[in-house]
Amino acid sequence: MSRTSRLAMARDDRGVVTCSVDDAPTRNALGTAALLVIDRVLADVAADPSVRVLVLTGAGTVFSSGADRSELGDPALIESSTRLLAQILTRIDESPVPVVGRVNGAAIGAGLAIAAATDIAIAAEDAFFVLPEVRFGLVPGPAAAACVARIGQTAALDLMLTGRRFGAAEAARLHLVARVVPRGDLDAAVGTVIADLLAGDDAALGATRRLVRQLGGPGMGERLRIARAAAGGGAEPGDAGLAMAALGRPHRIDGVVEHGDHRGRALGFPTANLNFDRFAALPDDGIYAGRALALDEWWQVDEGAPLGAAAISVGTNPTFGRRQRRVEAHILDFDGDLYGRRVGIEFTTRLRGMIKFGDAAALIAQMKLDVAQARAILQA
Repeated sequence: MSRTSRLAMARDDRGVVTCSVDDAPTRNALGTAALLVIDRVLADVAADPSVRVLVLTGAGTVFSSGADRSELGDPALIESSTRLLAQILTRIDESPVPVVGRVNGAAIGAGLAIAAATDIAIAAEDAFFVLPEVRFGLVPGPAAAACVARIGQTAALDLMLTGRRFGAAEAARLHLVARVVPRGDLDAAVGTVIADLLAGDDAALGATRRLVRQLGGPGMGERLRIARAAAGGGAEPGDAGLAMAALGRPHRIDGVVEHGDHRGRALGFPTANLNFDRFAALPDDGIYAGRALALDEWWQVDEGAPLGAAAISVGTNPTFGRRQRRVEAHILDFDGDLYGRRVGIEFTTRLRGMIKFGDAAALIAQMKLDVAQARAILQA
């Protein structure tokens, strides 16, 4: 079994991967650091054709206590964790392999949302569930996206407005979990489900889970979009798509490339740092997919010097304590020198908010995901 920060992973020779949130001091809380690791694991599993089944669980006797309470006072961390949770739910929804939830104990808030998003969840009979977001002044958008289609409006209003605790038997009646078993039988019950899944044809399993999910209503991405709009009262910050619709073209920032601190190249992601007009209308801090355009002396697009798709950072980069807002573009498949050149940066899609990472390794891992996501969006 391998272990990264807050997550333990095991893989057997059948292609079954088990991911376990493992952070006893927080009762397996899902703060930004833990969510980043889970998101990275789900992306790796989706890209590995040898994986046949994914199991999500928690260490000890707790599935997950939900949001990290230490982050609830920081609006930026709340936004980042909400976005990461939404991305995780989307990855589960779009997983190429069946996802099994081993609900070994309390599943609260974000933990409940992840359990509800799995294909088949098996719960210990002493497990319990809570959706407490309203008690912390939060709107349970991702949880609603994961749960409402399964439990219906009446139950969703009851559970989400009251934030009350309910047991595994009620969770089964509401179809949040597929079955409930005595705690001592949990591993055997999960093992039986895995064996049944492994007996199926991989292609047929993938097509069947897609069919059932499509017949169940809008996909997770669309449900999350509705949840974001409802929670925010409209468009979310940095909505590049809305800006494009209003302008009739992508929102663009022009400037001259200047030397930065060369940290991007040291991390393996060299960037073009834009010196732009201080009154320019910058989008909200975050990471975007977009394009870099070479500009001529008249600040018009130079069609003879294409640059191309880019992953773009807007903001202060809190990981390194920088205070000045910058626009930095990592241009995919480009390794030339742009210093002193006029460049335009177009914003196509906001990928995520700005996050403060614990170390460079976590930042590099997320940057790899950002680049892969930008490439997929821009080549679609």
